[in-house]
Amino acid sequence: MEACKNLLDRLAKEGISLGVEDLCKLGYLVAKSVRVLTDKLGAPIKSLDTLEIDFEGPRIIARITNDNMQVYVDVSPDGVEEVISLQVKGYKISPQLIEEELSRIIEEHDEFQGVEEYDVSVADKYITITLVAKLLEDLPDLGTVRRILGEVLEGL
Repeated sequence: MEACKNLLDRLAKEGISLGVEDLCKLGYLVAKSVRVLTDKLGAPIKSLDTLEIDFEGPRIIARITNDNMQVYVDVSPDGVEEVISLQVKGYKISPQLIEEELSRIIEEHDEFQGVEEYDVSVADKYITITLVAKLLEDLPDLGTVRRILGEVLEGL
């Protein structure tokens, strides 16, 4: 309950006056809405760092941090863009080989069939994979991306 009071105080400082019941109702509604996103990505709601809802866009932007992974998701009527950055340590593999192998997998594997555009880059011990699709359901979940990345790193 102390955490709720802290959140209410923060909102009040931003000029938003809510009671505990209002905050609980908003929490319930947002959790139900965000669950679609977090379930599809395979990430718990508690891993959600930021959530922006732009009603004029319209679009939903979310950032998720889970273990050594950061995920940025932008959902709009134009489609979905997902940027996954994974920290990799201890691999002395050419970044170009990693990029080539991940690109091959994205183009050939069924898990990525709904992906319309992609980009893979390796820099500063991070692998960044950008996936673009029409719908959220066309993107692979984070567990699949992590598994495939592990297979690529072990295979090279």
